[in-house]
Amino acid sequence: MLNEENDCEICAALKDFSNQIQTKLFFVIVEENETNKLLPLPCGRFLLAETEEMLLKRIQQKKSYVRAYCKNKMYTGSNIAAKLWVGDYKNGDTFEELAKNAGGVKKLGVLRADVDNLGQAFVKGFESEKNGNRYVTISRTATFSRKLSIFFKRYVNGLLRNGVYWLDGKSEPSERFAAVVYSGGDDVFIVGAWSDIIGFAVDLHNSLTRFAQETLTISAGIGIYPPKYPIVAMAREVEALEDAAKSYPEKNAVAIFNESNTYSWKIFIENVLGEKYRCLADFFDQNQERGKAFLYHLLEYIRNSEDRINIARFAYTLARLEPDNDDDDELQKKQYQEFSRKMYQWICSETDRKQLITAIYIYVYSARKEMEG
Repeated sequence: MLNEENDCEICAALKDFSNQIQTKLFFVIVEENETNKLLPLPCGRFLLAETEEMLLKRIQQKKSYVRAYCKNKMYTGSNIAAKLWVGDYKNGDTFEELAKNAGGVKKLGVLRADVDNLGQAFVKGFESEKNGNRYVTISRTATFSRKLSIFFKRYVNGLLRNGVYWLDGKSEPSERFAAVVYSGGDDVFIVGAWSDIIGFAVDLHNSLTRFAQETLTISAGIGIYPPKYPIVAMAREVEALEDAAKSYPEKNAVAIFNESNTYSWKIFIENVLGEKYRCLADFFDQNQERGKAFLYHLLEYIRNSEDRINIARFAYTLARLEPDNDDDDELQKKQYQEFSRKMYQWICSETDRKQLITAIYIYVYSARKEMEG
């Protein structure tokens, strides 16, 4: 029998229960379907989610109680069957709410990532002729699997709750405007404000590197979308970006926007964000009246720089950014000279040119106002 939303009993219960996974701390098995909306289990039992206060009351009354599972807390005792680690972070109830809190243009970022060469790590990770392979044991492999799973199911919540890397250079750890779609095993799928997603991607790479003591790497795809874009399409397109990162030499890479913007993490963090994006932000944030129109012209010339005339046009456009001798101070002139020197140097190098295009895309998103989104 279907309800008014055309859902069967089990589908309706699954939808109701899934909404509570992020908000409730305990998952309880009972013998009676008290509300006729509980999720049915085998052997005539049912599953529901409850708070600690509700669970204590139920245990004291012994009302159809069988057992309970605790989420992301170290509760123990005869009444708690097991502890479950769940990537359940969220800081926003809708895609529109997440996008609204993005820096610059109000769009969503979508991240999909997973660990590189994990099968090989399980098979050969403990092999060593030097010590006679005595560390190749089932217990070590099981511990490796459990620890990696805990990283993605538990620690990912802390990475989102205490974001470290921020495009705007913020130094204080802060909560990300993001929500976990899936995180477990060796991969993650996170949706959030696009600027937070880029920052989280950097945090994820850095944290896994420390956690695994540089023995594991991760590859990721990042897409940016309007909040009303279908989530199924986002997932499919970002999966293609993740595959592009996996195809990068030695993997350990990130693809953003499209496959042509694929970089190793080191290049992305140090050269695209730390060098070129920072250079653009430092100059244009202080010279907003010279603005994005100039930047769009520069981008067009960079894209078509194989035509030598566009390099000349690029240099001419840079010259138009030079401060007026009568009106601007020496600091602005020095800023312009440094900016102009770097930009011309980068357009003359194919590698730097590609990185600069990606940095411009990111800066344009960060500088655009809500009405321009």
